[in-house]
Amino acid sequence: MTASGNPADWANESHAAGQTAWIDNGGVLDDAYYNTQIQVVDKRLALAGLRLAALLEDVFSGQAQSDSNADRVVDAKAEASAGRVKQAQGN
Repeated sequence: MTASGNPADWANESHAAGQTAWIDNGGVLDDAYYNTQIQVVDKRLALAGLRLAALLEDVFSGQAQSDSNADRVVDAKAEASAGRVKQAQGN
């Protein structure tokens, strides 16, 4: 199992799984049906967890990098400002 793909792919996968699980009116929901379909449900939930984890990792790793870059910009501006103050004071 991997977290690859995009939301449209994932929706299509779920739709296909739902089509195979479809029971016509009057169909029987017995233990065999349940045992087959619970495996599909378990797999879909596991994939959803992997995909959510990958999405959150992407979001927060990008944010951490952006925050780090922002800190560098702030530090550089502070150093430049301190340099101008020292220069104005003749130090």
